[in-house]
Amino acid sequence: IERFEETIQLFGGALTYGGALVMTYAVNWDEIETEMWRFTKLGVARMVQRAGLSVLTHERLAEVIIDRAIHLPLVNGIVCRK
Repeated sequence: IERFEETIQLFGGALTYGGALVMTYAVNWDEIETEMWRFTKLGVARMVQRAGLSVLTHERLAEVIIDRAIHLPLVNGIVCRK
């Protein structure tokens, strides 16, 4: 996880023009003592854009809904193109 952005850079470099990167990532989990990273839509979008990719879609794929008022995101998905 510490090298997540570097990994996205490698994926972006490996794609040919017109190639796509399809990726999911967790956005909500219990905090643990060694945790140092959380992924947000804005943060992940910026990382893929810095890798030379354009965001085609970026959306919440799974969530927990409590009493229609509380929506807890679990997983986001992003599709990018070079």
